[in-house]
Parts: sequence; structure tokens; C-alpha cells
Amino acid sequence: IDVLDEMLEYTAAAGYAEASAIILDYKNKHYSAKDIEKNQTKEFEKAIGMRALTVSDYRKIFKFKNVENGIVICDYVGTETQVEIPSVIGKKPVVKLMSKCFFNKDISDVIIPSSVIEIEECAFCGCKQLEEIVIPGSAAKIGKAAFGGCSNLKRVTMSTSTKCAESAFSDSNPQIIFSDEV
Repeated sequence: IDVLDEMLEYTAAAGYAEASAIILDYKNKHYSAKDIEKNQTKEFEKAIGMRALTVSDYRKIFKFKNVENGIVICDYVGTETQVEIPSVIGKKPVVKLMSKCFFNKDISDVIIPSSVIEIEECAFCGCKQLEEIVIPGSAAKIGKAAFGGCSNLKRVTMSTSTKCAESAFSDSNPQIIFSDEV
């Protein structure tokens, strides 16, 4: 790390936007004090949950792809044990959780949004820390072994209209509560 980078770190941490702007300008990067302040405000708002995550932010948490009717989550690459699947990524609804997208992940809590219409086979296979899940009424289909091997899964709340494969909860024995208010 060179001296200018080190000075830049200290001034940014202390909130000295003008000094940071001078250093960046010196390094042939033309940022005004106002630009730096604006960026610091965005980062702060994002950190405390005031600003929505961007598509780039979501790429650090999920692998996903665009399909005709929305977004499909292909893999969870985040490290948190409590996961909230977004209902929208880049103005498109999250509509499907692909096979093995949470396979053997150490997640304890997951929130599935009402935009999800399908949970494919083995989507949550082997999530041994998962104890309870609420499947939104929008999820019209749950595939084979979608929650297979979730040995600590104690309670599942889901709609009576959801088409659930017989083996969706194989190797687990949760109490299933049907409710039309999910």
C-alpha cells in the first residue's frame, strides 16, 4: 500500500471528503468532494438497510439467471445463516428456486417471498440447521425431496393449493400446517 492510499483510507474513515478528493485528484482520478460525500452516504445507507441492494450486490449472495417470466435463483453463495430471498432483482420478480440452490448450506432461517412460484427438487436438500419454513401460497409447486435431509425441520406452513411432491420432505418429519393465509 502506498502512502497516498494509506492517507486516503484515513481521510475516508474520518469523513474528510475534501481531503479524500484532493488525494484522488492528485492520483489522476477526478472526483469532487461532493462526489465522495455522495458515495459515502450511499454506502452508509446500504449498510443500515436504507438503500435497496443492486444487482451487483445480489451477485455476491446468489447465482441467478434471467428467464422469460423473471429471475431464477441457481445457487446461494452467501455466508449468512439467516437468508432473505429477494422478491425482485433488477426490477424482475424472483420466480423459482432451482434444484440444489441451497444444497447442504448451513442456513437456519430462510424467508421465501411471495413472488416464488416453484421450488424445484432438492432445492434445500441437506440443510440440517433449518427448523421451520413458511412456503408462500404463490408457490404452486414443490418438487421431489425439495427439503429432503433437513433432519431438524420441525414445522412447515404452506397453502392447501400448493402441489407438493410426496417425497418433498423425505428424511425429515416436520409438522405440516396448511393455511390459506401464507
